[in-house]
Amino acid sequence: MGDIKVPGSGSQASQSGAVPPQGRVITGHFNGKTVDQIVKIGKESDPVGAFRYLLRLAQNKNSEAIEALRGAALTAPLKPQCTFSALAKSAMPAIPAILTKLDKSEKLARNAAEQKESDEGGSVRQVGPSLGTRLDRYNALIKLLKSEYRCRTDPLRDDTNLLTGKAKVGEETSLTFSQFHEKLEEKGVAKIAVAWFKVLAECKLRPEERIKQQTEERIKIQTALVKALNKLKRASIYALEQIRESRFSENSTKFFDFLRYFRNTDEKLMLLMCELLLLFPGASMRRCYKLAHTLDAESMRRLKELKQLFENGSPKSLSKAACKLDGEGMGRLKELKKLFPNASFKELVVVVEMFNDAAVGRLKEFKKLFPNASFKELVVVVEMFNDAAVGWLKEFKKLFPNASFKELVDVLNCLDYATIGRLKELKKLFPNASLEELSNEARWLKAGGVRRFEKLRELFPEASFKDLSTWFGSPRKKGIRQTKPSNSFQIRANGIDSNL
Repeated sequence: MGDIKVPGSGSQASQSGAVPPQGRVITGHFNGKTVDQIVKIGKESDPVGAFRYLLRLAQNKNSEAIEALRGAALTAPLKPQCTFSALAKSAMPAIPAILTKLDKSEKLARNAAEQKESDEGGSVRQVGPSLGTRLDRYNALIKLLKSEYRCRTDPLRDDTNLLTGKAKVGEETSLTFSQFHEKLEEKGVAKIAVAWFKVLAECKLRPEERIKQQTEERIKIQTALVKALNKLKRASIYALEQIRESRFSENSTKFFDFLRYFRNTDEKLMLLMCELLLLFPGASMRRCYKLAHTLDAESMRRLKELKQLFENGSPKSLSKAACKLDGEGMGRLKELKKLFPNASFKELVVVVEMFNDAAVGRLKEFKKLFPNASFKELVVVVEMFNDAAVGWLKEFKKLFPNASFKELVDVLNCLDYATIGRLKELKKLFPNASLEELSNEARWLKAGGVRRFEKLRELFPEASFKDLSTWFGSPRKKGIRQTKPSNSFQIRANGIDSNL
């Protein structure tokens, strides 16, 4: 770079039109220095002061200052054609680096001063005014950059940029970004304002050709965002802050994409979408946006209850059930969840939609009778039998305590009323006979057949039922076996007597 003098005061300031920044950083600090010398000072001792002063020069289109900012370590790399507005925005990612350099330079200067005073035997003096904690310096730089955005033009449009004043796309916004930031600070919610500021600043870091294609759309969106965000209540801003911290702490550009969903959305829908995003951390923004437009307050309440019951349920399946189920359905679902904790959400919802209160009552009775039976087996039984069958199963359970669940259901399904009566009489005559033996014989006995077994029992009291049925029982047709129900939701009772 050349030995160009920096305008500081008097004739130099009037010739260039430069307005030196206010504060300790310019009072004789940089007057008469070349741009190269200012950059050197910024790297070695005063990065904040040099950075601020060069920004002022760049504002007045000083090409040497722009080139210095472009190449120095204080800022991010920039394209030569970028204006001051783009320079300031692109400087945002460099803030942490500036603060780190400031920490190191202040520490070195302080140590040197302490060593010098110690050698001379004097008291330790402070080197320059303290800028406070790292957070204080960060906020100070944010405010500095924020103030520099006022009244600057967008590098890719003639319209005044949203961040630099009142956007002239459509209707003017009610507040500039600076005023908006101050309003939020008054409400104690400056975090979201700073985050939003960073988001919109980082949008400028995209390649120039992409920015050109999206500038008009982006400015329209930002204009609508300011209008929407200006009217937000504390609850809404708190919800947005929760979303930013939980989802976008490492990628603020995506947070801007998230805010885009609210450019045509009222606050009620925005709160609903925030709730959905927090309820389903793995769900996409598009999915939650669609759900926010389909769920009403009652459905949302049911969705929260379903999420508590089924933590691993998907947003799609849970929201679908929340829209379909009414209060009674939710009550039945909760009961079934307690009875069958291992059943899947889909299975339980199918049963709730398919069964009425009476069927659910039978299901609960069967569960008490057969605690080891599977959920699907019990559902099949409920579909097959009416309320009277519960009493029959209870009686069969007492008559044949060692019989399995499938054996009892099979007998009740395959035998008619008269055959079941003969089975009960045979059980009284032969209490040790199995259910399978008695049911097979009862199927083939004709009228008066039980009476014949009574006489045989009197004649041969020591003979077993198997022996008596083999020699004196009814002739059987070979190869005929009982048909057993399959464990399927489609099975229906077709062989049971209607009087059961």
